[in-house]
Amino acid sequence: MPSRSDVIKKLEEIVQPYLESLGLELVDIEFGTIPRSKIIRFIVDGPKGVSIDHCAKVNRFLSEEMDQHAELIPGAYSLEVSSPGLDRHFKKPSDYKRNLGKKIKLVTRVPFQGQNVFIGLLEEFRPGKTEEESLVILQEKESEPPMEFTLENITVAHLEIDWDSFFGGSNRKKKRSK
Repeated sequence: MPSRSDVIKKLEEIVQPYLESLGLELVDIEFGTIPRSKIIRFIVDGPKGVSIDHCAKVNRFLSEEMDQHAELIPGAYSLEVSSPGLDRHFKKPSDYKRNLGKKIKLVTRVPFQGQNVFIGLLEEFRPGKTEEESLVILQEKESEPPMEFTLENITVAHLEIDWDSFFGGSNRKKKRSK
């Protein structure tokens, strides 16, 4: 039986060309379980997001391809294709590049200036040969100089979504006047 990393590599080889033909990219492949079944979830994204039609096309393609490569994942499983959502975690340098100028949240392994959580504008991404050479430049406060973080020190990074303004109002329930 192939190793998990071999299976992921083969699945990536299978799906990448098809996704590229649709103008999409593979964000991640996740494996999970539900009672009596395995789940294989392909998370895809594109410059303008992912539609239900995109997910359905990719699902049909993968169903056929995975039937031809049954040795990769023996037994029954559920196949899912989905978008990563607005607040997806950044996994690759391209995620940082795509979100330049946007408000992000990052969490660091090692505290910086006494804290681990930072929210600010993603000013710049400087790729390096390694994660310790790659820099994320974040402008937390306009009155202060930007901060630099190595990719190696970032445990989580994602867009910071203002859900209240996104949905056009406050989450708080308004009191009724009698």
